[in-house]
Amino acid sequence: MSDDVADRIRESILDGSLSPGERINEVELAKVLSVSRGPVRDAITILRQEGLLQGEWHRGSFVTEFEEHDLEEIYSVRFAIELVAIRALIANRTDDDLLLIESHAKAVDDAVRRGNQREMLSADIAFHDAIYERSGNRRLELVWLSLRSQIALLLGTRQRNHDDYRTRISSEHWELFTAIRDRNGEAAEGLVRDHIRTAFERLRTDLGADEEPASLVEIHFDSPSTAPFL
Repeated sequence: MSDDVADRIRESILDGSLSPGERINEVELAKVLSVSRGPVRDAITILRQEGLLQGEWHRGSFVTEFEEHDLEEIYSVRFAIELVAIRALIANRTDDDLLLIESHAKAVDDAVRRGNQREMLSADIAFHDAIYERSGNRRLELVWLSLRSQIALLLGTRQRNHDDYRTRISSEHWELFTAIRDRNGEAAEGLVRDHIRTAFERLRTDLGADEEPASLVEIHFDSPSTAPFL
């Protein structure tokens, strides 16, 4: 029951029904979901661990509201691990790996055609899930899973605030699939760099950040030689 409650709260956060900074009222949630407060408390613990909720027990919980330094940390880590995952996948990929990743690219297309924002976000995340899963590096996948919900929250924000998300999402994922299929590591790394940097810059704009990017992120995004191996 706690997992089910967490799923329902998570969905409300990711689709924007619960806004960043909004307080989570345990009593009201328990009434709305027709459950006791115990599963709600457990669900809040789960979502705090995922980074979707913040706060102290005596002050209550709030939907995470990201600041610029949060973006810098999340996207610089994502950039580092996604490069490693792509390299590992390209080096060892099988036909079954390609079929799985291709199926997720098709799911992105289907969601875009239907204009369903929730499905687009889910398909986008699932595509990257497959890359980490099939990279063959379990610890790398665990790092991704620790950031997954926060990245989904940020992608949902970008989706709602920027029309280019819908117009770019299909082509970006097909281009990356093609590079993986063709074992074109250079092209794949360039696509990862462009994809993550674009998302980062759009979100920084939403926060009203200064025009000049943070130096740490600038180094990670613009200098292939500095991209770390884990």
